[in-house]
Amino acid sequence: MPKTKACWRNSIGCTRELKLRVERRGERFSAFASTNGKSWRLYAVQLLALAAAVYVGPALTSHNPQAEAKASFRDYTESK
Repeated sequence: MPKTKACWRNSIGCTRELKLRVERRGERFSAFASTNGKSWRLYAVQLLALAAAVYVGPALTSHNPQAEAKASFRDYTESK
């Protein structure tokens, strides 16, 4: 389960730090978020027919071509 910390920022800086987790079970990918690393909240599930081995990594988008998105990623780990 890859895990990384995320920080939601506004004009005054970091408002809260989050840990993100993605789990893969066959073709089912589940995404979770946590503020403490112990209690996880499911926020997305996607079925994807992919090869057994895939490259993974953090990414960011604003979903708006007129808006810039900024992020910093740290403590990124992978496990099998």
